[in-house]
Amino acid sequence: MAIVRGIFRDPPNDMMQALSHGSLFADVLQANWRHQLNLYKIVSFYEKEDEHHVSVDYSFLQIDRTETLQVRIVPRASAVIGLPGDIENQVGIDASHSEICRFDPSIMMDMDNYEKVQGNFQELYEGALERQGEILPNAPEGDLETRLAALRGAQASKSLGDI
Repeated sequence: MAIVRGIFRDPPNDMMQALSHGSLFADVLQANWRHQLNLYKIVSFYEKEDEHHVSVDYSFLQIDRTETLQVRIVPRASAVIGLPGDIENQVGIDASHSEICRFDPSIMMDMDNYEKVQGNFQELYEGALERQGEILPNAPEGDLETRLAALRGAQASKSLGDI
């Protein structure tokens, strides 16, 4: 739902209701993809910092008060899918919500986080190389890079044929 909000900024309520957990549309999507889950390796990253301090100014309610609340922006349960460990690797990143995708090379903790992300992407890549016959069964023989190039070429020629 965060992706929809990011794209549409102010998405229609019916769209958000359709994508809500437990909606008929969400249930149908889940049912249609459930049988394929064991075909994929998934890495989910979540913010590991427990709480963030948020200042709330009540002046808009004509109340002369400001307080600081401790909240987690995205709970872990919302950031991960919750699949078994052989399918989904859940990785905690030592960062706040606004910093989870930023890696400053001058900050040691950011570099540690970067190494976690890079290491997990490397594992996905290596796993794809090991399973390349299953990933692209109709591609020409060769390594994954060759197969991906062939796939890109086929897509490019199809696009050119559509012109």
